[in-house]
Amino acid sequence: MKYIWTIQKKSIVNIINIEDEYYPNFQYNNRKCNNAYQLVLDSFNKINKSNYIGLVFCFTKKGAAQYFKSIDELYKYFMDNPLVTDAFNLWDKSYVILQLQYSDDFNMIPVDFNDFIQIMSPVSDYNAYNVISSCIEQGIYLGEYTLASITQVHVPFIKKENIVKIYSNFDKINSDNTGILTTFSLE
Repeated sequence: MKYIWTIQKKSIVNIINIEDEYYPNFQYNNRKCNNAYQLVLDSFNKINKSNYIGLVFCFTKKGAAQYFKSIDELYKYFMDNPLVTDAFNLWDKSYVILQLQYSDDFNMIPVDFNDFIQIMSPVSDYNAYNVISSCIEQGIYLGEYTLASITQVHVPFIKKENIVKIYSNFDKINSDNTGILTTFSLE
């Protein structure tokens, strides 16, 4: 199976339970990733001939068409890759991990997570920015232009039928301290 994964606030799951679907809306404040988010959204809409106002950021294994097959494989990845998991900064009990599956045929604009970071402000390497941005605008997976991590993919919504399963979030601090995989309880 080709599963994609996302980390979302429990409140998003509540919206899906009530409304059967969730469509994100990029409402910006002065965050350093606004331009990068907008680039991905504009590219997604152009390539997929759509007009969404937000995207759900998801992830898969590093590399094109590589997928985590189970939550155990995903948790193991989190344990084995502390530099990647440090970047998420979402490791608390107010978040859950969603295993998703889509039958819709659209370009998810895959980009390596560390490459995505290179297009966020402030830009430090304009050559990297130009190459990565160009690939995003074309919907082409570049691969690891910078340091390989995981592949970030994007979907325009989460509907009930897209959710395979909901898992408790990774307790990064406790896992780092003990060296043993720990998760928060799924309340």
